[in-house]
Amino acid sequence: MNNIWVKSILPLVLISSCVSLFFCDNIVKAISMFFVATFLQIITYNIYRQILQYFALKYENERLSELSKQGVEVVCPCARGMKHLIPIQLDADNSYTCLDCNKNVNVKLEVNTYLETVPIDTDQKISELIKKLK
Repeated sequence: MNNIWVKSILPLVLISSCVSLFFCDNIVKAISMFFVATFLQIITYNIYRQILQYFALKYENERLSELSKQGVEVVCPCARGMKHLIPIQLDADNSYTCLDCNKNVNVKLEVNTYLETVPIDTDQKISELIKKLK
């Protein structure tokens, strides 16, 4: 609790006090300047935080899009079954540490092949079947 006061409220009050005492000679003006300086600091901090969040989100989206090109979503085999998006390298062994159970998990890559199928022309086949039945 004390750490919050020291890191956030105390600098705010100190900066606002210094600004108000430096620019004002009258105590009434100093008090009003204190509130103006405090308000401006809060507004500036909120704008700064929004800009940082925008760039952090933009960076995270870019990172996830690049990772999705060479990554895969896997489910941890532990009882909790937490999902992870992990990078995959085809030329190396792939493993990760589960964030939930803190165990190392190996990833086995498996490739399957299937024959490509061609849709059957059902109208022609049905009409042939009807002719055969008559």
